[in-house]
Parts: sequence; structure tokens; C-alpha cells
Amino acid sequence: MRDNLDPEQSDMDQALLRLLTEALASVPTGAATIRQHWDEGGGMWSVEVRPRSASAANLDMGFDGDDLLNVNIGNIWFEVFPVRSVDDLTYAKEIAEAVFAGRLEESGPASEAYGRLLLEDGPVAVGRVHLPWPWKARPLKRRYTPYT
Repeated sequence: MRDNLDPEQSDMDQALLRLLTEALASVPTGAATIRQHWDEGGGMWSVEVRPRSASAANLDMGFDGDDLLNVNIGNIWFEVFPVRSVDDLTYAKEIAEAVFAGRLEESGPASEAYGRLLLEDGPVAVGRVHLPWPWKARPLKRRYTPYT
């Protein structure tokens, strides 16, 4: 429920919630919860998806109101830009679908995590800047499970 003191949601905020809700429809009913809330620290509306399974990755996304999509998956944080229109949010849906399907690998300590998302078009490196080692050589890999 929206607090009367929170800023109005933009079309982009509403579209992001709609796209992530649509992506979540591909997983079994009850596999996750989704909610949108005002993130005072970030100064933006954030969509929070929490899987029922502890071995699946949490997902948070928020549009900054300008041209940036803030993304947190598991222990990984990254930004996607430019995001200027609702059409640009299709990439957010692709990211969410990969997370929901368990196509995310993570490495490094939680405070400096980085990883790769296995998207339909191939792997994408995300998170903290790191040395260009082959993925197999990376220490402490975590593989998240699908939302079930």
C-alpha cells in the first residue's frame, strides 16, 4: 500500500512493476512474493522479489527517475543505462527471467560480489569490477537455484 507521503510513481515505475510481475508469471504460484515500495535511501521506487526457496536469488530493481536502472541480485549490485523509455525496460525483464530460472552464478565475497547472468543471447558479466579471468578459474562460485 502506498504511503501518502511517498512521491507519485512515474510511468516507468509502474511499467517496471508490470514487467517483473509478468516475468514472475513463468514460475509456479507461490514461488515468490513481489512488492513495490519507496526506497528513501535510494530516492526511488523499488520492486522487490523474494523467492520462497532460500537457495534462489533475491531480486530488487528500481528506476532512478532519470535514465538509470538500479539492480540488486543476490549479493550483486549493478546499474543498467541508458533506460529512457518503457521499451528500454525489456532488458530488465530478460534479467528477471534469468534470475527466476536460476541462470545466475556469483563469485567473490558478498560485499564485493560479481557474477554472470546466463541470458538467452549469452552470458553477461555483472557486479563489482574484477580481473578478466576465465569463469572456471574464479574462486568461491555460488549457483542460485530456480524459483520453485
